[in-house]
Amino acid sequence: MISAFAILGSYSLHQSVFDVYLMIGFAFFGLILKKIGYSLEALILGLILGPIAEHGFSQGMIIGKGSPWIFFESPIAKVMWVIIALLLLPPLLAHAKRIMGTKPAAE
Repeated sequence: MISAFAILGSYSLHQSVFDVYLMIGFAFFGLILKKIGYSLEALILGLILGPIAEHGFSQGMIIGKGSPWIFFESPIAKVMWVIIALLLLPPLLAHAKRIMGTKPAAE
């Protein structure tokens, strides 16, 4: 039932069979990624938020006249970088701990 509505919706947008084939192709691509173990949620989130982030980065670079230091100068930016570092620290430490625990003992 869901597949029928997906096919109907993809066809009705431009009345093109190519759109239906494109939808089926992306469905198979999604199935392959799921079988491999990729997080489809993260991929979709990246596809949606990527252009928004790129636009914001471009605006920041224009405001900073090409200097990336614009992202580090203001007090709110410094607070945000500290928060980012604190959020990245636990997974990095857990990964390092896991790697250190799996190394064979030296004889």
